[in-house]
Amino acid sequence: MDSQGHGDQPQGNPNGNPDPPIPLQPTVAQCNIPANPTQQPDQQPSTSEELAREFRWVEILSLAVNGVLAVVGGIALWIYSGQLEVMRGQLKQMEGSSVQTDKLIAESTKQSKAAQVSADAARSAAETADRTLKQSEAGERPYLVVEPYRKSLQVHAGSPIFINLGYLNWGKTLATNAVTVTTILFGDGASGLVDKYFNLLPKNAPSKQPKIFVIPNPTGELPTPDPVTGAPRSAYITSTSFPIIPNEEAISFISKNEFALFIVGRIWYKDERGGRYRTDFCFFHFLSGAIGNCASHNEPN
Repeated sequence: MDSQGHGDQPQGNPNGNPDPPIPLQPTVAQCNIPANPTQQPDQQPSTSEELAREFRWVEILSLAVNGVLAVVGGIALWIYSGQLEVMRGQLKQMEGSSVQTDKLIAESTKQSKAAQVSADAARSAAETADRTLKQSEAGERPYLVVEPYRKSLQVHAGSPIFINLGYLNWGKTLATNAVTVTTILFGDGASGLVDKYFNLLPKNAPSKQPKIFVIPNPTGELPTPDPVTGAPRSAYITSTSFPIIPNEEAISFISKNEFALFIVGRIWYKDERGGRYRTDFCFFHFLSGAIGNCASHNEPN
């Protein structure tokens, strides 16, 4: 069989070597080359022009905005200058008002001081009038006290000790509804009982005690007692040691010791206007037979 007819034998050079590869021609891209080398492509001039136009519009808009702002600023400046003038006028008015206010304050201070002086004078006059009224009322009130009739003192064993006490009104008005509570303290330790007695007395007059009226006595002295009986010739009360009755030992102690016998008591009374008053009294017996006032408990109030 002919070897040329073998389907697997490659065709080629008669020398038996394979054919060399056929070189491929490169494909050249086609484009329009401008006749002028400096000329750009067709689209480049239109883009630049568009950008230039946009920049011009931005510049125009900026100028317009700036112009509007300048106008607004001018208007605002004009308004502010007007307000400034108004404020200056108001400030001048306020300064004028401040001067007037200072004058008013100064005048008011003067008037206040004058009013204070007048008030002080009025207060002083009122206080003086009040003191005068109180002194007048005090001078017009009754001052009720009692004085012992020394010669009426009776001290005997087996009988109550008693003495007559006369009322004296040192005031200028009538003493009404006078009520007296009194007793006689005697013996060893009698002086220590005086304060306790007054502490036990009621503040108000006992309702069941007899009430008397005592007229003013301008001389301040007790009327002369009856020369025969020794009885007072004016209102009086009898103070007694009853129900305590001294024995011989008590009488002997009284006759040998000072401050062994005390006459004590309290008077409640009123004036014609209804004012209430009170007088305490306290006397003691000397060995000589005289009767003296205690150091305390002899104050009208």
